[in-house]
Amino acid sequence: MRHNFENQFERSDDSFGYIKELRERYPNPNAFNHEFIDLDKSYGEINGLDRNNYSKDKVLTKEVEESIIRERIQKERFWNMLVANITEDVYQPPKGRQTQILDLACSTCDEDLVLNSYFGVKKNSFFHGSEFNKNVNLIGIDRNPETIKLAQKKVRKEGQNHFQFIEGDATNLNNYPEISEELDVVIIRNQEIFYEYSEDYKERITDSAVLKEKKGSWLNMIKQGLDRLSENGVFIITSYTEEEHLLLLKEIKSMGANVVLETENEFFDPEGVDGIGKQSDKYVVVLKKKVNSQ
Repeated sequence: MRHNFENQFERSDDSFGYIKELRERYPNPNAFNHEFIDLDKSYGEINGLDRNNYSKDKVLTKEVEESIIRERIQKERFWNMLVANITEDVYQPPKGRQTQILDLACSTCDEDLVLNSYFGVKKNSFFHGSEFNKNVNLIGIDRNPETIKLAQKKVRKEGQNHFQFIEGDATNLNNYPEISEELDVVIIRNQEIFYEYSEDYKERITDSAVLKEKKGSWLNMIKQGLDRLSENGVFIITSYTEEEHLLLLKEIKSMGANVVLETENEFFDPEGVDGIGKQSDKYVVVLKKKVNSQ
């Protein structure tokens, strides 16, 4: 699929005006005093990619270039979502120990550098180079061996060898001693608790037995993440659609979770997933430690 990125960015004002407008819409400071990324400006920068970064025997085709642009824009959208919603009144980092981050059902964990940068690096964004804070312990877990292999390969290429990726069953975290009993940030990105789709995402599976088992597994995973949240920790869950978002809210409230934020994310990916009306990170929920455990 050929992506027309220019159509995604209609704003013509300068970077200062864009950032000022975002500050007015989101007046509460984020937890680390990070800045929003101006997506217009960023698109202009990466549209002129430096071909010197590529070996002479590698052809930078239009498709490869668009893939690189799309990957960066997706990371920047996710960064802006964190800046807007993980504010000082929602989250405070731990003192005197590593920040523990767990990415549940992480797939290839494309958000790893953003999470590490936002919750660890003192610099504003994750594009300032490779100076990352190794005081952040980031672990991703997924039962798909292929996506875990890709995640491991990616972090080796990025030089982030302190990230860990586990092929395993996230419905029983007790099986993995490397996962902390006290987590500061837990994330499930684009949850698919209530529906099952074909591998190509073209059709919805309606087998009630399959869906019931899947729902139980996901909710068990959420419960375990909540049980391990630190006192000031946050559990971030994003959804593709409003329908899935509302179903999620109903379930987690019945679990006694403390929902501190639920909103439509203005930085969602407008490209969407072909054919099914799904848009990455369209809605976001932020949970705190369960009410009955405080």
